[in-house]
Amino acid sequence: MHLIVRLLADTGIRADELCGLQVDDLIEHDRHDYLRVTGKGEKDRLVPVPAQLSKRLRRYIRSRPADPSNTFVFLSLRRSRRGEYEPLSVSGLEQMIHALSKNAGITRRVYPHIFRHTYITELLRRGVDATKIRRVVGHSSTQLIDRVYGHLVEGDLADSVLGALTQR
Repeated sequence: MHLIVRLLADTGIRADELCGLQVDDLIEHDRHDYLRVTGKGEKDRLVPVPAQLSKRLRRYIRSRPADPSNTFVFLSLRRSRRGEYEPLSVSGLEQMIHALSKNAGITRRVYPHIFRHTYITELLRRGVDATKIRRVVGHSSTQLIDRVYGHLVEGDLADSVLGALTQR
C-alpha cells in the first residue's frame, strides 16, 4: 500500500494508469527510470520515477509470485472464477486510499487524484515549466495547468518577491 501511495505522489500518474501498470512498464532509458503509462486517448508516455522509488518497485515486482498469465503490477485481493488474482481496479484503489486516510485520522476526503494535484502543484512551486509538466502528466496543452494551478503560482510569486524585498 505504501508503494502505491508513493507512486501516486511521486509520479502524478492517474488512478487508471497505476491500475493498468504491467510488470514490463518500468523501464530504464538514458540511465533514468521511467514508467511507461497509457493515458487518456490511449496515448503512451514516459513518466520519470525517482531512483529510490524505482528500486522499491523493482524489489516489489521481483517478490511477486511468477504468474505468466497475470502481468499487472498491482493485484487485488479478489480472485477470478479460475482462482487467479485480478488486477487492482480503480474502485479498489479508491477504497484503499479512503481506508488509509481514515486510519491515519485524516478527516478530509482523500482520493487518488489528489496526489496528482499535489504533484503538479509541487512541480510548479519548484519552478518547473508548465510545458514540461504537461508532457509528464499527459495533458494535451498547458491551458488546464494554467487554469487550475495558475492562482497557486501567482501566490507563490508574490510571496517570493515580497520575501526577497524584505531581506534587503
